[in-house]
Amino acid sequence: MAIHPKTGELIRGFGSGGKVDLRMELGPQPVPFNSTSAPLIVKDVVVVGSSIADNPNFKEGTPGDVRGYDVRTGKLRWKFRVIPKEGEFGVETWENRSWEYTGAVNAWTNLSADEELGYVYLPLTSPTSDMYGGHRLGNNLFSDSLVCIKAETGERVWHFQTVHHDLWDYDLPAAPILADITVNGRRVKIVAQVTKQGFVFVFDRVTGQPVWPIEERPVPRSTTPGEQTSPTQPFPTKPAPFERQGVTIDDLIDFTPELRAEAVEITKRYVIGPLFTPPSIKRGGPNDTNGTLQLPGSVGGADWNGAALDPETGMLYVPTVTGTFAADLIPGDPSRTNLRYKNGTRDF
Repeated sequence: MAIHPKTGELIRGFGSGGKVDLRMELGPQPVPFNSTSAPLIVKDVVVVGSSIADNPNFKEGTPGDVRGYDVRTGKLRWKFRVIPKEGEFGVETWENRSWEYTGAVNAWTNLSADEELGYVYLPLTSPTSDMYGGHRLGNNLFSDSLVCIKAETGERVWHFQTVHHDLWDYDLPAAPILADITVNGRRVKIVAQVTKQGFVFVFDRVTGQPVWPIEERPVPRSTTPGEQTSPTQPFPTKPAPFERQGVTIDDLIDFTPELRAEAVEITKRYVIGPLFTPPSIKRGGPNDTNGTLQLPGSVGGADWNGAALDPETGMLYVPTVTGTFAADLIPGDPSRTNLRYKNGTRDF
């Protein structure tokens, strides 16, 4: 809605009687849609994200395309497709034409903009379904990506994917931070993105080049039938992670020998390993594992509350959650879902 700041009355010339229905032009799939962050105004464009469930009961969903509206008329000026269509950049990262039906990859958190450059920075989320991707093989651009677009046209300038083929619900949870810092004696316009997995990705916000090297490192592979995890994931070399990552027996409490022994016995029921150890099947038997212990969990690390950067000292302050949960998969019930596997109980 557009309202007059002095009277609170609707501005009738905006949209339809002062309103724009954001559910229009979403796509064919009837899924819950809402907005969980404020629109962003860059000059004469209102940029709007959305919140669309990434863990529904079906592989089909609605992409959370980011849209730009004329600030005065409410007319749609552009739409950035978060899941590319045939012939577009990145469509090859969705195998077996899974781009046709996959949903989510929305921008539910706050966006950021550099008005001088005319750029908007989009922190995007995971695709459906967020913990099993056998129906969407490939790296799945632009999921879990920081995407820089032109505010005037919605055209992509650059992007970086922070998680390939996400199975951990490690979507980008907070507004990108814009700042100017000094690196090796040179002033750099940067954008910094904090993540649920405890990383800070830092880029030149003009070119998209990493300020410090980001390495593709081997990560554990999935044993779930039909799943194909990415063989590597990106790891920033600087700054150091701000959160614990992965689970080992050495992490367990040892306040007393009895508590330690009980913790070890409980942990034996789960798959444990380094960061990006994939979710696993919860089989339920007395000698079976009940899923994977994931640390950080799907609420971070960093989350909605984001981070703050002191421009004078260059220090970054990040509120972080050290929380483990069970990333477990259960076979899908064909009477209720067309997913081969669904996420089960998340509590641990």
